[in-house]
Amino acid sequence: CKEYLDLFRRQASVLLSPNDSTARRFTSRQIIASTWRISLDHLEPRPGGALAVELLNVCAYLHPDQIFCVTLTDYLIDKLRPEPSDVIQNKLDASLELLQEYSLARCVKITDPPLNFSRIVVHRLLQLVL
Repeated sequence: CKEYLDLFRRQASVLLSPNDSTARRFTSRQIIASTWRISLDHLEPRPGGALAVELLNVCAYLHPDQIFCVTLTDYLIDKLRPEPSDVIQNKLDASLELLQEYSLARCVKITDPPLNFSRIVVHRLLQLVL
């Protein structure tokens, strides 16, 4: 966490400084993209991080508020075949935990009978920069 904060502080000093001529060349979208890039670069080398980033890239092409976990499960079944379904589910769960830990996605469980499903919410700006 300390290394992440140090990296963010170094990047923020360049991107967010109102007096720096370099910073004025960046749009808001570029600043946001750079901030999220720091998170993605830090996440990817972690165990399961590469798969989490890959799933996030898949989510970039889906509706940001209506990404059903079953969609990602189907994607992983195709990708990881012939791994057992419990292994695939564990990988999905671990990836979603990492994405939530870095605030890159949020999982929402719907349990109002008769409904029982989970969906993922990804920020629209994050989808744009992916």
